[in-house]
Amino acid sequence: MALYSLNISPIDRYLHSLLHNNKLWKLVDTNIVAMCDFSDDEDKQTLCNSAIVTVNSLMCTTCRDNQCIHAKAAQIAIDDQLFHKVEAKSYDTLKVFYLTDNSVILKDDTTIHTLNCKEGSWNCRTCIKACSRKSEFLSTVLHSIPEKPNYIEQQYPTVSTTPIPLYLDDVLSNVYNDQLKNGIQLSVDIYPNILNCMNHYPFCDPVPARPSKGIIIYTESDVIYLPEHQVFKKSCSGPCNCIASFDGSSDLLLNLNNRYFIHYSLLYEYSELMTMSRNTLQGFIRAKNRKLKRLGR
Repeated sequence: MALYSLNISPIDRYLHSLLHNNKLWKLVDTNIVAMCDFSDDEDKQTLCNSAIVTVNSLMCTTCRDNQCIHAKAAQIAIDDQLFHKVEAKSYDTLKVFYLTDNSVILKDDTTIHTLNCKEGSWNCRTCIKACSRKSEFLSTVLHSIPEKPNYIEQQYPTVSTTPIPLYLDDVLSNVYNDQLKNGIQLSVDIYPNILNCMNHYPFCDPVPARPSKGIIIYTESDVIYLPEHQVFKKSCSGPCNCIASFDGSSDLLLNLNNRYFIHYSLLYEYSELMTMSRNTLQGFIRAKNRKLKRLGR
C-alpha cells in the first residue's frame, strides 16, 4: 500500500502510548490531568507526572514548564476529551485519587503529590525530602485503598454515523483498490459534503472542527500522520441548529473525533481475527503496538 511518509511528532507518539495503554486521567472537580510514562518492563511502569491546567496556561508539575511534552499532550487530551475521569476519596482536608492499585495522587488546598508503590514501598515523586502528606496517607488512608480504581465509565462516541460494511460493495471496492494503488487521498481542508440539513435549511460557511491542524490515520500496516490537514464542520442557518461533520465512510475511514481516524483495513483485520480465532481487542492492540514499535513508528 502506498502511504504518506510518516513523521509523527514526539507529542503525538507520547499521547498515542497514553491512549492505547489507558493511562490518561482527568481528576474530577479539579484542574488536573494525570498521565503515566512507560517502560518496556510492565513491572517498572510508574506514574510520571501530573499536569496542572489553569485558565490561561498549562503547567507540568514535573518539568515546571508549560511547553514540555507532557503539557502539550495534556492540552490535546483536554481539547478532545481523551481521558478517563476519576473521582476523589476525601479524608479530612486530603483528597486521594486512586489511578491504579499502585499509583495515587494526593491533593490538599495548596499542594499536589504523586505517589507510587514499588515492591510494597510507597514513594512521593513530588517531594525531594520527606513528604508529610505521604506519612498521613500511610497512617490514615492506606488501609482504605480499593481493589480497583474508582473509574467513572467514559463513553467515546464517534463523529462518523454511517457504518462501513464488512464486505464492500462495488463502489467501495473501487475506492479500496484505488487506495491500495495510490494511497489514501484526502484534501488538506476536509469538508462535509452535505448542502442542506434534514430540515432543508442550508448550511453556513464551514469552520474548523478542532482548534489545531493535524490528523492521524490508523491502517492495517501503518500510522499515517498528516500535520497540515484539518477537518471542518458546518452549522445550518435554521432554528434546528443541525451540525454537519465529515463522516469519512465514503473514504473507508471511521472518524473518531476529527483528529483520529481508523481505516477499513484495520477494522476488517480485527473483525476477521475476532470471528475466526476469538482474538480479544486488548490482545489485538498490544500486537499492533509491538509491530509498530519494531517498524520504528
